[in-house]
Amino acid sequence: MASSARARYRAFLESGALKVSLVYLVVGLAWIFFSDNIAFAITGGSDAFLLYSELKGFGFIIVTTLMLYGLIRYFTDASEKQQQQLFRYETRYRKLYESMRDAFASVDMAGRIKEYNPAFREMLGYSNEELSKFTYRDITPDKWHESEERILKEQVLLLGHSEVYEKEYRRKDGTIFPVELHTFLLRDDAGQPAGLGTIVRDITGRKRAEDALRESEERFRKIFENSSLGMTLVTSDYRFFSVNPAWIAMTGYAEEELLKMSFKDITHPDHRASDDEHMRELAAGTILVYGTEKRYIRKDGSILWGSIRVTAIRDQQGSLRYFAGQIEDITERKMAQDALNRATKKLSLLNSITFSDIQNAIFSLAGYFELEKTGEPGERLQQYLDKETGIIRTITESLKFAKNYQNLGLKPPAWQNVGEAFLFGISHLDISDISRKLSVEGLEIYADPLLENVFFTLAENILLHGKTATEITFRYHESEEGLTLFFEDNGEGIQPDLKEKIFDRRNEERRGMGLFLAREILSVTGITIRETGEAGKGARFEISVPKGVYRFEERP
Repeated sequence: MASSARARYRAFLESGALKVSLVYLVVGLAWIFFSDNIAFAITGGSDAFLLYSELKGFGFIIVTTLMLYGLIRYFTDASEKQQQQLFRYETRYRKLYESMRDAFASVDMAGRIKEYNPAFREMLGYSNEELSKFTYRDITPDKWHESEERILKEQVLLLGHSEVYEKEYRRKDGTIFPVELHTFLLRDDAGQPAGLGTIVRDITGRKRAEDALRESEERFRKIFENSSLGMTLVTSDYRFFSVNPAWIAMTGYAEEELLKMSFKDITHPDHRASDDEHMRELAAGTILVYGTEKRYIRKDGSILWGSIRVTAIRDQQGSLRYFAGQIEDITERKMAQDALNRATKKLSLLNSITFSDIQNAIFSLAGYFELEKTGEPGERLQQYLDKETGIIRTITESLKFAKNYQNLGLKPPAWQNVGEAFLFGISHLDISDISRKLSVEGLEIYADPLLENVFFTLAENILLHGKTATEITFRYHESEEGLTLFFEDNGEGIQPDLKEKIFDRRNEERRGMGLFLAREILSVTGITIRETGEAGKGARFEISVPKGVYRFEERP
């Protein structure tokens, strides 16, 4: 009540009638006071003062009439201008109100719909007569009533307005659609709550776009997480923002480790400068895709070859957000290619050596044939025949040697279980009198398919030369440099001066043919072999397998 009285009093003070009355009162009092005193002083109180008083009264009437006319005209004009301005504002507001793309509606404190623009009516599909009978709850599905009441109590009635919030409306045809609202409190002239005004926006299109984006993101997430290709998102400063399980498995790092790293941290130094150049071009937009084959360094220090494809992801303004990388592990392909190149070179060399050996032997044999023609029968002729027989034996051995290595590199290298290859290799030999200790369970190495021939040769070497051997031990040791396989026996061992000669194909003790080929087979994939045993205590062959060329079977 107090606020209402203050409002009426304020309106009274601002009214034109009060202003006119006050001006008239001030002018009238001033006229009476000053005119009487001046007239009395001039006439000295004689009859002239009476005449003056009469004239003064007529003058007062005339002056005040003119003054009242002017004041009333002034305030009337001002009121008309104010009314015209108000009319223009109302017209402008009405046009804005009716042409708004967003819907607008007002309700009383009971929730009955009182006023709305065409957009609100068209949004719902009801007629004016139908809307006049509704409250806002009638067009709102029940599930929203409780949350909306809470918003009205906690925001609109306390603060005078709400934050933008979402709910749903029900059209005349029964369809439900999402809307976004901003509600504010309406007050009467006395400042008391009189109703609610609401700006409503149909967000069906936005919700569909959000749903489509969400579905797209979900599809991308599934592809990202389940792809066999390594996939990454990298920030503009080259740090990993997101990595998928395939990339984690490829590099050997945990996800939390990778997210603290730059991709430069695991890129081989040989590729960093080229990466920098192409990433700058991607960021600048001078190229759209960066594709190459490069090396990465896994957590265990081994090399990962990747075929990469990188694109730039930008926001709506065209600014760079991320680099998206897709990496295919081509390590085995590269290893096979390198192995094939090495095998091809070895075959070419071995063919050249064998051809040269046979050519030289044939040349020597032809020479002895000529000597036979001119020689007399006897001891010298027998020497020629012996030489010829030796040469033929050399040719036969060369051909046998060629047959043994002709399959080298014929098939690409493959991952092979070491224990199984060993058992296949020794299955061609009778070593039942020699006990075996194998500690290579689950170990695989990437080697030429002739790997079992290596183990056959090593076992055969024990039968031929380690005559006192009763035991074979086959084990491995892993270190930072890689893995070493130990093939050991407890036989006679090998003298120090023969440790390297035994791998020579022309070794006098004729061990070289098999061991030479064993070394060549292993070297196709970068594996080396040497003998490190102690004479008299047994032979020990150390087979060094570099990182990336061995692995352990995954157990279920």
